Amino acid sequence: MDVRILDENDNKVLKRKEIKFEVHGLKTSPSRKDLIKKIAALKNAKEENVIIGKILHKFGETKIKADARIYANKEDLKKIEVKPVVRVHFGVEKKAEVKKEETPAAAGKKEKKK
Repeated sequence: MDVRILDENDNKVLKRKEIKFEVHGLKTSPSRKDLIKKIAALKNAKEENVIIGKILHKFGETKIKADARIYANKEDLKKIEVKPVVRVHFGVEKKAEVKKEETPAAAGKKEKKK
């Protein structure tokens, strides 16, 4: 996978680098994880701070164009990026489930149904 950076901007307001790049010599479409690893390695960044935005792949071509955003830290990333994008890149964070205590009335209803 040969990556060529087309454009790079430093967005100081959002504390991130915005990169547009092109990938050549593909037989199959790379996954977001593969692209994150490659961009993180090129820019000496942590993989957890990289977000891949749009991926444009035309039918029949062996190259793609995409953009990436590299944040200073993960906290800034989570504050700025929308939740569905964070969920795609890092999965769903599981919260501890709180069990509701059954009220005597609810317990009585269950017994009557039996």
